[in-house]
Amino acid sequence: MEFFTKTKAVRLKSHLNKYLVAEDDQISIRQSRRGGAARKARWLVELVDNNRGVVRLKSCNHRYLAASNAPFLFGMTGRKVLQTLPGNLEKDPSIEWQPIRDGFQVKLIAFDGTMLRANGGTPPWRNSVTHDRPHAAATYDWVVWDVEAVESPLISFPRTTAMELFLNAKIVRLKSCHDKYLTADEDEESVVQDRDGSSKAAKWTVEFVENSDDIIRLRSCYGKYLTASNQPFLLGMTGRKRLDSSVEWEPVRERGGAIKLKTRYGHFMRANGGVPPWRNSVTHDIPHRTATKEWILWEVHVVDIQVANSPAGKPAPPLVVEKKDSFAPVMESPAAGYSSKPGSFSFSRQQ
Repeated sequence: MEFFTKTKAVRLKSHLNKYLVAEDDQISIRQSRRGGAARKARWLVELVDNNRGVVRLKSCNHRYLAASNAPFLFGMTGRKVLQTLPGNLEKDPSIEWQPIRDGFQVKLIAFDGTMLRANGGTPPWRNSVTHDRPHAAATYDWVVWDVEAVESPLISFPRTTAMELFLNAKIVRLKSCHDKYLTADEDEESVVQDRDGSSKAAKWTVEFVENSDDIIRLRSCYGKYLTASNQPFLLGMTGRKRLDSSVEWEPVRERGGAIKLKTRYGHFMRANGGVPPWRNSVTHDIPHRTATKEWILWEVHVVDIQVANSPAGKPAPPLVVEKKDSFAPVMESPAAGYSSKPGSFSFSRQQ
């Protein structure tokens, strides 16, 4: 497991000195001797929250390495290994692999006890990848892999806009740089960070805003929206008025695959660290120090996807905010009235 916990991406090299690669059809998997430097051979590592002994491997096509039930050849024991995008990550064990160390190499064990296997021989076996149990000493080496860490894995991936991460998403989780998830508090008002990514409170429903191609809303399990409120995090400092558009967020893609969530007024959702009361809090702010620039970066984990032609995939209707909670827009720049003192940060909350 230590091969995967210290890197964000890997290459897997078989006993034939060929790399595990994801085909452009976004389904097939094969081995390639010349593909080591290509993006097809790079696999993003995702640790599974509720099972620290297994990992998921995501291809450059943003699909997961999966142990399918389909036979590779009828009458033979090996089954196909594919790229797939499951409807619910947490309920699909076929995309989970348990790394077992074997000297300086690893075996990848599927949910059913079979192993990721690099086949040799004549076609159709040549360059194929299946999952199976080794039944002969001659094929024992076929299930062991060299793991090579990849530096800056996403630089050579196809450029993906931040909105494309959400387009097919129905429910997402947002993971901060502190390895904690954006979580709706039980009081149905506050927003915090928590390490339990499997809880329903860490899951946010994605809504698209009508007449906008780059704005989303995020709704908690309590039916309330993630809101950039005007309330100061610490009292005594000037805050901002909360406008109707405070529930609207613009995802901004960053190098390395993370995103920033920007308010309409130029602030970014920020996962705070440090001592209480900052620890585990979530605010919106403009970062002014290099040490805290990563605090506004979030990983997007798609938990559930939209079904084609589903009504849920349509833009959400205009959000009606009660008059008592609304204020007339303040004509000022996003930085106007901002103080760099800690008390100027404003809550991100459910509304």
